This record gives sequence, C-alpha cells and structure tokens, in this order.
Amino acid sequence: SRDETFMERVARYNANCKTNPADYAIYPEVYQMANQLSEFCNEIDADNFGLKANGDSYYTGWWPMMTRLFLSCLVDADCLRTESYYRPSATNDRENQHSSLKELRTRLVKFCNEVCRNDTVINQWRTEIMTCAKRMAPSNKGVFMLEADVGGGKTLAMLMFALMHAINNKMNRVVYVAPFGAVIEQTATIFKKIFGSNNVCVHHINMDTDAMSMADLMACDNWDAPIVVSSSEQIMDSMYSNRNSRCRKLHNLTNSVILFDEFHEIPLDKMWHTCHAVEALTHSRVYNSSVVLASATLPVMDLLRTTLSTGETKKILSRIPKAIVPKSLVSSPVERVRYSYDHNLSGWQSVSKKAATYKQCMVVVNTRGSAFELAETMKSNGIQNVYHLSASMIPSHREKVLDEVKQRLNDGNDVRLICTSIVQTGVDISFPVVMREMCGWTSLIQVAGRCNRSGEYGVGDCILFPQCGEVVPGLPIKQMDAMKTVLKRFHYDLSQVAKDEKWRTEYWSCYVELYLKDCGETVALLADRKSGSAGMPRP
Repeated sequence: SRDETFMERVARYNANCKTNPADYAIYPEVYQMANQLSEFCNEIDADNFGLKANGDSYYTGWWPMMTRLFLSCLVDADCLRTESYYRPSATNDRENQHSSLKELRTRLVKFCNEVCRNDTVINQWRTEIMTCAKRMAPSNKGVFMLEADVGGGKTLAMLMFALMHAINNKMNRVVYVAPFGAVIEQTATIFKKIFGSNNVCVHHINMDTDAMSMADLMACDNWDAPIVVSSSEQIMDSMYSNRNSRCRKLHNLTNSVILFDEFHEIPLDKMWHTCHAVEALTHSRVYNSSVVLASATLPVMDLLRTTLSTGETKKILSRIPKAIVPKSLVSSPVERVRYSYDHNLSGWQSVSKKAATYKQCMVVVNTRGSAFELAETMKSNGIQNVYHLSASMIPSHREKVLDEVKQRLNDGNDVRLICTSIVQTGVDISFPVVMREMCGWTSLIQVAGRCNRSGEYGVGDCILFPQCGEVVPGLPIKQMDAMKTVLKRFHYDLSQVAKDEKWRTEYWSCYVELYLKDCGETVALLADRKSGSAGMPRP
C-alpha cells in the first residue's frame, strides 16, 4: 500500500475534527484553505512539471504564496488553541469586541454627512469623487485604481468604496496600507474616531506598544479586526517572509479589500515584488481579494515591464486596473496652485531671504540635515516664527509642532515651516506659498497638495528651486535627475506640470531609463520607448 499524500492527510484530519466541535470551530481557515488548495492542485498539469499551456509556472509563481498562506492558517490555529488553553477569556475577547462591516459603513456615512460640505467648488468636486466610489462599489472583485489630485478626499472615498465593496461581495475586512509612519498615524487617528478603537488594528514599526491595550496587541498578532491600518513594509515582509510570526496574519488577507495608498512611493527596485503580491492578492485561487491602488501621481504602468525566461517582455501588472474615478474628475476643477521655477536661489541664504518675504510659507528640503541648517540660517538672520520639522522627531513632538503651525495659519499670524518630505503626503495642512528643493515630479505634485489645499487663498504658489543641500542616495537621485532632464525638455516651464500628460509620461520614461542604467537585477523593469513617450495609453 502507498503512503498517504499530504492532501489526503489534511482531509482525514478535517474529518476527525468533526467529531470534536471545539476543535472544528478553531480550524475553519484550515478547512477552507485545504479545499482551495485541493482545487488549485487540480489545475496543475503534472505531466509538464507544473507548466501550463501558456508557459507560466505555478511552482515559480504562486506556490510560494500558497505555501505561506497555508502555513498562516496552521500557525494561527495553533497559537489560538494554545492561547485559549492558558487564558480561556482570550477567546471571548477576540470574538466579542468587533462590529460588523454594515455597522461600520453606517458610522462612516454619518461621519461624512457631518464633515463633508458642498459650499465650495473644491468640496463639490470631492463629493463627486465620493459618488464615483459608491457607484463602483458593487463591482466584482479585482484590481482598482483611484487617482485624483491632491486634496480630492481620496482617503475617505476609497474607504467608502472598500466597505461597500466588501459588503456587496461578502468579504471579511478592509486593510489600509501606507508607506510612511506619518500617514499611518494620521489615518489611524481618523479611522479610530470614525469606527472606534476596538474596530481598528494599527500595526507598524513605530507604534507605542506600552500604551496599547491587550486587545490591540492581540489584534496585531494576526490582523483579526474589521479595519487594519499598517505599513507597506509590514504587508510585503509578511508575504515574502519565512517566519511564523510574520506569516501568521496572511490568511486574514484572504477575501478582503486591500488599499495601497500613495502607491507612487513604492521604489522601482521594489515595484516588481509589490505587483507580484498584488497579482497574488487578487488571484481567485490564492487570496481572492480586491486591491485598490490610490495616489495623486500613479505611475504610468505601461512603462513598467518584466522580462520572462524566454526573453519576452510583458506588463509588470497583467491585470488592468479599473478606474474608480473617471479621467474627467482626476484634476481639480479650479486652479489652486501656480507652479514656477526660481533659478536665482542658489544657497540657503538666498532661500532664507526669499522665504522671509512671505508672511506664511513652507519650505520643503531633501534631507534632515538640510532642514536643520536652513532653520538655523533663518533664525540667525533674525527671522521670527520659524518652525522646524523632520522624521527625527518622535510622533508626539511632530504633532505638537503641526498643531502650533496650524493654529498660527488659522489665526493669520506669521509662520515659516522648514521641513523634509514628511509633510508632503497625508498631512492635512495648507499654506498660501510652498517652496520645494529640486526633487522628482511626484514629490513636487504631492507637496503642492499642502498649498491652497481647499482654495481658501484664491491661488497659491508652489516654487521649485535648485538643489542647495545633500540628496538621499539611491533612487531619489534618479528621480531628481529625471526631473532635471524633463525640465530642460520643457524649457523650465512648470505652468502645465500638473495637467499635461506629456509631463507625466516623459518623467516616468526618464526615471525608468535612469534606473535601468544601474540595474543589475535578474528581473528588470523595461521602458517601452518604441510606442513613443507622448500619448502613452493609461491603464
């Protein structure tokens, strides 16, 4: 007689669990994933060693993802069983503290009705974006993209889409993923205000575990909460890691809505792995979830391609994202910001004098050292009301500085904020004038979102000036070089930088091309220049 196969042992184990209701209740994920794995195995052509007719290999593609996913079910079931044995009350704590997604949707609708207004053109535009999100929610599972200018209310819109989409498709939870700690902290605060702390699991590297309750710490173990707020580092590390503690949360990503905010901040050298994870998350035989890619400056996905073993190239993301917001609503209906390039600013002294001419101004530079140097230069020149902000500060200190700056802005008092790119994504603040040291196109558009954010100043000014300090090595240098190249091609005219599609496509073409010159990876990103840089079709 032959030995039992792995799937046969799993089936026999599940059959034995039925005689013990307690055990059977603890392992629902194992039972469900075993059935999915069995169906997945049936698709593999064993005679061709896992190669399908189209040449794709399940062994090199989805099998590592499936293995980690199955491991997640086993590890979490074992941990929960151990926890219930040593602390029986823990099981009730996990099961009884969460609200249903329908209840959370009701709370979100109530919050939006209280804070959202239609009194200005900008607010009416935000309402239209929210309406588009609601209209797309009944769609089937898949990959979606939400693109709108900075200040368009993307966070609330995609959260509304996620909850309604999850309810319509009978999904389990919503997972919000962002690249920066400042964005995560601010978003988590808003989500807790809307849904209550017991329904929101916040998990990132800088969280204060000493101030967290036992229920919050338990939720971080396996992301067992209806709303999860985490970092892109956490989710990617879990999907590619081989550690039990990291993989334990993966089964709770199945049948969920995953929101990737600020998707443009994914570095090019990590883009292939991220898109591969997106493919796995939306695969009907792997995670069977939906993914939303959100940003005001989404990459031109048609320029990003991967090399196959046959030498052919294909799009790095094979599934074409469905647009939640139509192209006609992507741009702001009114001109909020004037872009300009000031080549006369050649040092911190000249930047300091220029900033001093404005009553309220924010200057964003590339490094923490540059921010500190410029702030000290302004103070030594006798300029008053200068505030300094950088990622080297603890979260509570950053919040204190931002609160003081916002108060002075609201009161109409003098204020000059010197900071790094920490404020250019996710921080709800608005200045009449913003100055930005030389950077990539995406950074310029994002920082302009902190200028005249709601049109309260009429038309704001976003001033780009030449590099005065150091630059973070690596990809930021390539982004800056790509921006310099495109500036020359457009004769340093920034008047159409936020609207002209040629700007966007030319920048991403140059950025990818510069990356490829120093790229030694086996899987490379290719810019398809044959079809021309202008007029590239959007995903």
